[in-house]
Amino acid sequence: MFAATAEDLSNPCNAKIEGKPSEMPPQSCATAIDTAKAARQKAILYFSWAYSLNEAGAALQALPSLDKAVALAPNFINALHERSYTLGELGYYDRALIDSSRVIELTPNNASAYQERAFVRYNLADFEGSPADRLKQAELGGSNDGIEIEIVKALMWLGRYDEAAKRLNPLPMTDGDKAIRADLERRRQFKPDGNEAKRCDFQESVSDRAAAQKLVDDCTRAFDHEREPTKRAWYLTVRAPMKVVALQDRDVNVEDLRIAVALDPHNPQRHINYGNALVGVRHSWAARNEYELALAAPNLSKRDRAYVLAGRGRARANLGDIAGGKSDATASFEIEPSEANIWLAGDLAFEDGERDTARKMWMQVYRMGVRDDSLFKSLKSVGVDDPEKEPK
Repeated sequence: MFAATAEDLSNPCNAKIEGKPSEMPPQSCATAIDTAKAARQKAILYFSWAYSLNEAGAALQALPSLDKAVALAPNFINALHERSYTLGELGYYDRALIDSSRVIELTPNNASAYQERAFVRYNLADFEGSPADRLKQAELGGSNDGIEIEIVKALMWLGRYDEAAKRLNPLPMTDGDKAIRADLERRRQFKPDGNEAKRCDFQESVSDRAAAQKLVDDCTRAFDHEREPTKRAWYLTVRAPMKVVALQDRDVNVEDLRIAVALDPHNPQRHINYGNALVGVRHSWAARNEYELALAAPNLSKRDRAYVLAGRGRARANLGDIAGGKSDATASFEIEPSEANIWLAGDLAFEDGERDTARKMWMQVYRMGVRDDSLFKSLKSVGVDDPEKEPK
């Protein structure tokens, strides 16, 4: 986001939001929109309400009002900028790129617009364009916080490790960049041991941390050496779960899977993997988008369709759309029963207070071989402390 002008916010639609945010504006704002005569004034009111929603962390609810603001005033800089930010938050990076580029076209000296576009380009795997925008941001007097680190991260994706180190080494050591420094040094010290690409081209799980780290290193170098986008996306897809094992952190796979989507956008499996990662970090609106992109793919297999519907059902349930979650879970189960849709059905039964049904569903998932911490936590919530002792 950015600092909006007083003119754009001094109106009834700039509201402090209490409780659960709603897409619909309060009555005073709705009345102001209805009675405003000029399109520009209506646009300012829609923008102000959307800005209030974004301040409350409700990007999903803010987007419709920003769409209306831009439709009413296509060159309204603040609305375009805010919509670019909102689309980026929601994972609609292609659309965010259009808006941020339009803001730069209209205001070439807008440092905030370059900052926003750098973020979007990074997530679209444009690792040449993103640093260029960061440098322009700095040149125009924008905030320097984190610019060098973001450039370093982009250079690392390009495999330009010595250049990245040259930028990183003079920076003060912070807790936030310790992991980046360690990763950069590991990559610079990597010594090939045979064919890294061949070792990375596998589909088996690894649970040992040292073995997982070795595969991370191999896949990283295979990615660096490969130029074909779909193959690069595959190396990231293999590397992502290995990073989780090596670092013992469930969230470290998200970025790899996002970049894999950017490199191979027409492969539904990339969207499925990224959607699963997003659900894991509770970024459910972006996950829903990825599942819908997968569902639209003409080459989606029957089994994958069942899996995607279960994933979208979970995302919808997380967003409060319980009916939609149930509908997807049912449709998924009718195609093919799986641990994903049975687990979701158990969660939804628990939401409805059907504890016995939830316990049966969750135990079925356990017996299908799932050993996830969140499943054990769910089972404990219905009185199952040791699943092995449960009667079949």
